[in-house]
Amino acid sequence: MTLLDDGSMLLLKFTGSDEITIYHYLSNGTLDTNFGVNGAASSNFSGGGFTGREFKVDGGNNMYFVGTHDNTANSDIILMKFQPDGYLDTNFGNNGMAIKNIDALNPMNFSSASLDFTSDNKIVIAGSCGACLDIFDPVIQLFFIKYQNDGSPDPDFGNNGTVLLPVSSFSISQLTIQENQRMLVSGISLDCFEGSLYVISRFFPGGTVDNSFNGASPLEFEYKKSILQEDGI
Repeated sequence: MTLLDDGSMLLLKFTGSDEITIYHYLSNGTLDTNFGVNGAASSNFSGGGFTGREFKVDGGNNMYFVGTHDNTANSDIILMKFQPDGYLDTNFGNNGMAIKNIDALNPMNFSSASLDFTSDNKIVIAGSCGACLDIFDPVIQLFFIKYQNDGSPDPDFGNNGTVLLPVSSFSISQLTIQENQRMLVSGISLDCFEGSLYVISRFFPGGTVDNSFNGASPLEFEYKKSILQEDGI
């Protein structure tokens, strides 16, 4: 679910492999019957099953849904675009979907993805995929993917729209793009045993690490969401 600026809410229902339905609720909690058909807009797709990771709306009220599908030694990062009326935008990517395969070290048993928007209406996905090879032995591939607003890879970003970061123990959970277009990524540093550390890092718009950023000292807990205030904290 995501909250809109007018206080209304969008709820995305994902059936797994062939249909996505978006509902619009007014700020008082009642279903908006003028949205879709009696409040629900359903789109069929043929892309196979995947795990939904994040649902977000851009400044033009277009809706984006990112998910991951884990294979034996790699992961598919799947981005879908929905129009303001709630229906899949079939002019985006390949019939509404943009898919990027990220190679990971074998075996591969978990992945993550988060998305945000640049000031020029491009879409950036940050995430990670990898595995715990043994106790205290995480091997995780970090990545950024940048798309133009038609779903094609941004040719000016990395290698055909993709930047691969050094393999590490860091699993990215959330991406936030600041007003200066630098990219904050937060997540956990795994030890593949009993715990993990909360970590936040910052990258320049081109995907290189910003070493001038001193993030919070690693804290020994797992988290799900971080919030960026208007004052930048």
